[in-house]
Amino acid sequence: MVVISVALDRQVRIRLGGYPIKMMKLFYAISLFGFLLFPAGGQVSEKPLTAVDQQLLLQRLAEIRSGAKNQIDDRNAAAIAAFRAGAESEAAAVELYVKCVEKISFQDEAKKASEFRDWKKRFRDRKDTPEFRRALRHQLRWLLLAMEMGKGEKAKEDIANDAVVAMKSVLADHDRLEGARPVLQEAVLSSVFSRAYEVKVGRAANFPSAPLRVRSIYAKLIFPPLRAERKGEELRKKWLEMIEYEGRIAQKWGDDKNTDRGRNPEFEKWYYEVRPQLLWDMEVDLFQHSSQRKAALSMLKFLEKNLSHAEAETWIGEFTNLVELSQDQDREKQAAYLEKRAQEKAKQREGERAK
Repeated sequence: MVVISVALDRQVRIRLGGYPIKMMKLFYAISLFGFLLFPAGGQVSEKPLTAVDQQLLLQRLAEIRSGAKNQIDDRNAAAIAAFRAGAESEAAAVELYVKCVEKISFQDEAKKASEFRDWKKRFRDRKDTPEFRRALRHQLRWLLLAMEMGKGEKAKEDIANDAVVAMKSVLADHDRLEGARPVLQEAVLSSVFSRAYEVKVGRAANFPSAPLRVRSIYAKLIFPPLRAERKGEELRKKWLEMIEYEGRIAQKWGDDKNTDRGRNPEFEKWYYEVRPQLLWDMEVDLFQHSSQRKAALSMLKFLEKNLSHAEAETWIGEFTNLVELSQDQDREKQAAYLEKRAQEKAKQREGERAK
C-alpha cells in the first residue's frame, strides 16, 4: 500500500530566543489507504485507477480545498478585526503598525529582541509623526475596502462610491498629511499590515492599489459601467472629475520637489504635459463608447486648440486612423486599433508606476 504525500501550504513556527520563527513550509502527509498496491517484487503495479480510486482522490481534493479556504477565511476575519480596530484612532493605527513591523522584520527573521527595541526607538524619534499616524489610518481604511471587494459580497457600485469617498477624505485631509504621500501611494496589499496578517483576497486584485492612485480608481471602478451602457455625457463628467482630482494631488503634494521659491515644478509639468494627454485620452474613450460623430467633432476642436503640444502629431495620427476606420466594414479594424492603443497605454502606465 502506498502513501501519497500532498504538499500543503502549512506554516510551522518554533520558539527561539523568545520569538516565534517561521522556519519552513512542511509537507503534510495524507494517506489514501487502498489506493495502489506494491507487488511482492517491490515494483509499483501498473494497474489503472479504479472508479473507487477516482472517487476517493477527488473527494480528498475537495476536502483539502475546503480546508485551505477555511484557513484563509479565518485569517482574513482576524485581519479585518485588527484593521478596523487600528483605523479607529491614530494611536491604534501606529500601535498596530509597530506590531506588524515587529512580526515581519524581526520575529520572522529571527532577529534579537534588542534589535527590535533599537528600531522602535529610531522609529519614535524620526518617523512617528502625527502626519504619519493619520496616513496609516487612511491606509487601513483603504485596505479594508480592498478586502471587502475581495469577499465579493457588496455591490460594485457601492464599492466604487466608498472608494471615491475615501479618496476625497484623503484629499480633504492634505494639511494633516504633510510628508505622508509615500504611504498613501503604497499598494495596500503589499503594506506591512497585509504582509503581517498574510491577507489573501483574489478579487481585490481588481481594486485600486492605493487612495492616491486616482487614475486607477476611475479606470477600474467608475468608467467600466458607464462605457458598457454608453453613457457619454456621464463618462465625460467623470473623466473631468478624475483629471481635477489628479491635478489637486500634483498641486498639493508637488511641493516636495520644489527647487525655486514660489513654484511647483511637479504641478507645472502635470498641467502642461500630462493634463492635455488625459484630455485627449478622454476624447478617444468617448469616441469608442458614445456617439462617434459627436466625439469626432469634439476631438477636432481639441486638436485645433492644442496643435503646439509635443504630442500633437501623435494625436493627429490617432484621429486620422479612427476616422478612416469609422465605416461599418472597418469597425473590426477600428476595434483592434483601439485595443492595441489601450494595451500600449497600460504598459506605459506600468512603466510610470515603476519609476
